[in-house]
Amino acid sequence: MTENRISELKQQVATLRAQLADAEAELKTERFRDIPRYERGTIVLARRNLFGKTRMWPARIEYVHLDYSSGTNAKGQPWENFAVSYAVSYQLADGTFSPETTGKWPSEVQAAPHLNDQLAEEARTNE
Repeated sequence: MTENRISELKQQVATLRAQLADAEAELKTERFRDIPRYERGTIVLARRNLFGKTRMWPARIEYVHLDYSSGTNAKGQPWENFAVSYAVSYQLADGTFSPETTGKWPSEVQAAPHLNDQLAEEARTNE
């Protein structure tokens, strides 16, 4: 093979990988369409252990992890599993958010609409 042909094949592979990644992202979006979850950037209350006590602490969702698996059981019946988890950063004393993230399950976070409204209002006044 000539170097031109190798270069062409590498470009085709890169294009096909990009198309595959796009198709997988669309499929994941469709599979999780009806699964309730928070979006990236949403302010929530997340469980945090401080000084031996568990508290609900303001946190921002930095990343939403969607994991899908499927298969068949020993009897040949199909099964599906949808898992959602979050990477959150806790709010610091000065009102900013920590650069470190912590993994949380949906059962460990809850909505905090009053915090989202408060931050949106602060952003409008700072403009």
